[in-house]
Amino acid sequence: VLYIPGDTAFNESFATAVELEGLRLWLISRGDTDSYLLALDRLQRLEQTRQLVDTASARLERLYARSDALEPDILRQHKADIFGQLADDYRKLTTGWAEPGPLGKDPEPLNNARLALFRQYRQHVPAFRQLLRDSGHRFGDFYEAARQLGEQPEQARVEALSALAERFEEDF
Repeated sequence: VLYIPGDTAFNESFATAVELEGLRLWLISRGDTDSYLLALDRLQRLEQTRQLVDTASARLERLYARSDALEPDILRQHKADIFGQLADDYRKLTTGWAEPGPLGKDPEPLNNARLALFRQYRQHVPAFRQLLRDSGHRFGDFYEAARQLGEQPEQARVEALSALAERFEEDF
């Protein structure tokens, strides 16, 4: 339906938002309250995990911004500390969850590639879900709005997605 060459975060987030809306509509049509509540719980857990990953990613970005001023061993240690803190925070967050969270039962080993992949696939999902809401949950209108968004230059597209995400509140 929609593909933007070179923008994995846009493409995967768009697909995930469509998937979630399809799930929401299917659960509503079935009147399956238990599955609906389970899906909502999973989305909330995903959002909590995303916040942890975003915090760790921001810390890593700040570290890399000053990497020229650090000895390689010190840089590696700080990086390991950030990943260790993320793993600890995730374990605390998931304690008591009946099923593994988005990073699995044990999040380690954590690395830049794993965090980047997690973020890319979920980065703009709240924005697309807000765009869907703004489109009255009408797929045709949503696809057209997303297509127009995809035609914007990258910086304008990212800014528009960020503005949409800021307005999003979970209501699955």
